[in-house]
Amino acid sequence: MVAFDWQDYGRFVRAAAVEEGWFVYWGHHRDAGRTRIVAGSRTYADLDGARRRIADAVLELTGKEALVAEALVRFDRSFLARLGAVSR
Repeated sequence: MVAFDWQDYGRFVRAAAVEEGWFVYWGHHRDAGRTRIVAGSRTYADLDGARRRIADAVLELTGKEALVAEALVRFDRSFLARLGAVSR
């Protein structure tokens, strides 16, 4: 189950809880969304690592720091971040 999903003009960053921590993957869609190209993925033991990867992935995909800030605000307000705050 994807707990966090950021998208912008065919680019995406997603995060999900897994047994080892948090799985983050990112990439873009082609062919009007029919094909998903995954540019990278990582698993992090803690939520802070996943948050940093989300920021890095958005910057890698867009090159725009304003979109990084937007994604982090959305992440901090998301179910995933609230879950991490409760479990700390």
